[in-house]
Amino acid sequence: MTHIRHDSWTSPLRLLLALPLLFCLLWGCSGRHDADMRDDGPTGPVTRVEKGDRVFVEVEGGSTQHQEDFASMLTAYLQSDRGLSTADEPEDADYIIRVRIDDVFTKEMKSASPGVGRTFGSTATGALLGMALGSLGGRRGAIVGAGIGAAAGLGVALADAEGKLQVWAMDVSYGIWRSDEDIRDKDMQQTTVSAAVQVDRGREEALPALDDSFCQHLLSVIRN
Repeated sequence: MTHIRHDSWTSPLRLLLALPLLFCLLWGCSGRHDADMRDDGPTGPVTRVEKGDRVFVEVEGGSTQHQEDFASMLTAYLQSDRGLSTADEPEDADYIIRVRIDDVFTKEMKSASPGVGRTFGSTATGALLGMALGSLGGRRGAIVGAGIGAAAGLGVALADAEGKLQVWAMDVSYGIWRSDEDIRDKDMQQTTVSAAVQVDRGREEALPALDDSFCQHLLSVIRN
């Protein structure tokens, strides 16, 4: 299990860290994705948040490094696309998000469509750059791992893909609670996200794309 804490970074260091990410994005990093007021949305119950609300994110399952990278990517999306702030502790948060990785597995092979790997959404661009420039918190290695690791991982695994692609999938359980609510496993939702990578890439190379797919799903159920 991991969560994000706040560390102070100087502006020059943030800028230097952002440059590799921007370079990677400009060269076409890409993921292929198949994927308190609450109401029902097309992908499940929707949680309404306000910009500036504080969120505490924790990830379970998989390696410690992947947990940190996943939590950093998810936090960056929430900051970039929903205007949320991070909380150092659950008791300091307005919302608590718990994510559990249940399984990662391969699915079918598919043919790469022309131009796969050539585009990268503005949402993901903002999130990845936010890892370097935003106040993500967490230990410094988590920002480096999530920022450069996720961007480079997506670029290596997905950019300029040709021929056959291997589809990977990840079963995820997740929950979103207000800080004054009881956190219960039985309230968690389940979803499966998928991503296609080159056939010569393995599980570790597929993880950043799967994480990104889940981030897109979560953004569909957390709205302003």
